[in-house]
Amino acid sequence: SFQGAREVPVRYPVSADWTGSPNVFIGPPEQAFPGAVAAYDPVSGQLRGLRPGRGQLAVIVNGVRQVAGHVVTPR
Repeated sequence: SFQGAREVPVRYPVSADWTGSPNVFIGPPEQAFPGAVAAYDPVSGQLRGLRPGRGQLAVIVNGVRQVAGHVVTPR
């Protein structure tokens, strides 16, 4: 996670709760539902675009929520 300009790792006992807009899958991209624009894998820390569209990814750490929007463009 980021704290200002500093990167602060999230490890036990702190947890991170990831959520996405309805068209963003949380988990490995290979398991994403049909129509998902993107998949975020919390284990690898990678966000992968799957098809053109817009989505949002959010994380809550220690009660603080941070949201980032993303756009996947066609190749």
